[in-house]
Amino acid sequence: MDKVRIFISYAREDEFAVRQLYQKLSDAGFRPWMDKIDLLPGEEWQSAIEKALRDADFLIICLSSASVQKRGFVQREFKTALDLWQEKLREDIYLIPVRLEYCEPPRELGKFQWLDLFEEENEWPRLIKALQTGMQRRGKTPDIDTKPKPGPEQLTRLMPEDRPQTLRAIVLIYGFLVGAGGAMGYAKASSMPSLIAGGVSGIALVGSAIAMKGAYSAGWWISLIVALLLLGRFGIVALSKGFDMMPGGLVIILSIIVIAALLTHRAQ
Repeated sequence: MDKVRIFISYAREDEFAVRQLYQKLSDAGFRPWMDKIDLLPGEEWQSAIEKALRDADFLIICLSSASVQKRGFVQREFKTALDLWQEKLREDIYLIPVRLEYCEPPRELGKFQWLDLFEEENEWPRLIKALQTGMQRRGKTPDIDTKPKPGPEQLTRLMPEDRPQTLRAIVLIYGFLVGAGGAMGYAKASSMPSLIAGGVSGIALVGSAIAMKGAYSAGWWISLIVALLLLGRFGIVALSKGFDMMPGGLVIILSIIVIAALLTHRAQ
């Protein structure tokens, strides 16, 4: 019996999390389709994506703060999915919205029950049940392995636990050190602007680290923007007045480390 085909629609910003979903679906006996994995070099990508959409038994639409605001091809995939859903019976399960982080689903998808795979441990079994039920309603009984496979690939949540948690810890420590640096600048030179800037930046960084737990993209962008601003501000001071290790030099070094960690993680 052919494996159940699942097309995964997503925004590029969510590629890392979607790859985890792809692996879990594949391990469970499904045949997921993701352009970054299944498109071959030399293929005409738009026609290949449209064919995969039409051949799929199910369409999983991955929702995040990035994808719901995206223009262009992602939105066209949404529209194509809704057009294909119109061809199904009303009781069929075909289009499944999956939230990767807290976000407001598009109005067009409001009629469909969605899953939250970013925090609820029991949502993965519900997704499997939805796929099984969808096939049974079409008179098919898929051969699906519902037991998670052991090993490092096994996840109880969609959000991978190692690298995101490490990144949040780095940003959190960075925020505390920036706040301490502002206090040090005030103690060293009685600089109230230094105290305020360090306090505000530290609070923003700590808040962004916490936000990454449920709204990863938003937290990531806030962390990057604050780190770039701090690097620019203290970099200009170092160029004009000379490099002083405490606290300006330390902030420059930490900012470079955090920016590198953010960009490296985003690229994976």
